[in-house]
Amino acid sequence: MKSNRFILIILMAVMVYGANFWGTSIYILDEAKNAGCAMEMWQEENWIVPYFNNELRTDKPPLHYYFMMGAYQAFGVSPFSARLFSVLAGVLLVAVVYFFVRKIVHEQAAFWSSITLIASLQMAIQFHLAVPDPYLILFFTTGLLGFYVGVTTQQKKYIYLFYVCTALAFLSKGLIAIVFPGLIILIFWLFTGGITWARLKEIQLLPGVLLFLIIAAPWYIAVGIKTQGVWLEGFFLHHNLQRYATTMEGHGGFFGLPFLIIIGATLPLSLFFVQAVKGTWQNRKQQPFLFFCLTVVGVVALFFTFSKTILPSYPAPAVPFFAIMLGVWLANRLKVSQTNRADFLVLTIHLVIAISIPVTAHIALQQEATLAALAPLSFLLLILPLSATLSILFWNKARQLACGFLIGGWIGVSLIFFWILNPALDEHNPIYASAGVLDETTTVYYKAMNPAFVFARKETIASATVEEIEILLRTKKKLVVITRQQYQSDLNHLPLDVIYCTKDLFENRVSCVLKSW
Repeated sequence: MKSNRFILIILMAVMVYGANFWGTSIYILDEAKNAGCAMEMWQEENWIVPYFNNELRTDKPPLHYYFMMGAYQAFGVSPFSARLFSVLAGVLLVAVVYFFVRKIVHEQAAFWSSITLIASLQMAIQFHLAVPDPYLILFFTTGLLGFYVGVTTQQKKYIYLFYVCTALAFLSKGLIAIVFPGLIILIFWLFTGGITWARLKEIQLLPGVLLFLIIAAPWYIAVGIKTQGVWLEGFFLHHNLQRYATTMEGHGGFFGLPFLIIIGATLPLSLFFVQAVKGTWQNRKQQPFLFFCLTVVGVVALFFTFSKTILPSYPAPAVPFFAIMLGVWLANRLKVSQTNRADFLVLTIHLVIAISIPVTAHIALQQEATLAALAPLSFLLLILPLSATLSILFWNKARQLACGFLIGGWIGVSLIFFWILNPALDEHNPIYASAGVLDETTTVYYKAMNPAFVFARKETIASATVEEIEILLRTKKKLVVITRQQYQSDLNHLPLDVIYCTKDLFENRVSCVLKSW
């Protein structure tokens, strides 16, 4: 039975995280730049210095680039290759959560913790993207769970797993891979007996730090030498410290937003967060593992609460630990047959949320002129209020079945999104429309362009002035010029036909593609 449940969990993770991950364009900004940077490094056999469209890219360390480069080598440059290892990271994360929760708590808790994670729409989207976050989440979670098992069982292999995973997380996203574990361990120790010499000896600090440096330091040293410190300055000062201290790219927030993001990311079970958090705190001495998970959630959420720049992906490393808290709570709740008003209050709130989602989707699609024809697809999301209603009806009579409806509705929404809604949306972005236009044609951009064109063309795209475009028109029979609508008038006097001008999805900018014949 245990083995069958694990197989079921893995199959569900593959089904959700692997759903049509190859079937849509590399389009959104982060994906376009990360996948494009890895493509450029792979084409130039460059393993040290990240470049995007021939410009130094200091945004991220290299680990996710390496995985993408390996996939490009095996399968060629495509959305499938760019996202493949993100999907595998998600499946492996579910397996890691199941393994450690079963080892620390019990098999029932492991099952529901994993299911809670799989039901998270935000996590499903995260593991469909060609970005570094899937790798950070995987290694951060594996490392901290390994740490907890290592110090509670005195098994050094798990302690060393922590240092290896922390080094890989540092190569995935940078400083937070060190800051978060340090704060989490410090706070957890302060609440559970204090910092002692014995505890410091337990964690193999000196050999562990050495192992960390052996794995993580060489690339940072190499990129610092190759760029004469420019990459290190750009990454650590601009993309770490400045991003935390100032609002960048319009991604601000409000106090407490990370807590709401974590709750939203673990719907529907997160609506029971009051019961789960209350039980964890009251039993923190009897159940130190759940208190450890609560510490992780609290540290990550509080850290980003004070950040001036916030994106939905920032608190994501805390999501697996919150899923564990909720999964353990649900496993214990299912053992108690009696019902209470709090359960039905939560289920009613969930029903209201479930009804609002298809309604909101319908309104949002209608408000986008190019997407209005897709509004009827929002009716597919009625699976959510239907499953929410069934969960209420069966809560007293068959609670496990009710939980199946509760969670199954969200898994169904994920599958509908990836197989139907997202591909339909993708057909209305300018990158999809450019298919066939950029092939085997000299292509330049004027002043600005959507970065996704680089990946779509599978090579860098040079910038050109009006004078340079005029010269190219005299020497090239076919020329494609990409620009923004606001700059198009500068080119009106040139013999260029407008192939299309298409509004970037859910943005105010309009991408234009012009071509000479």
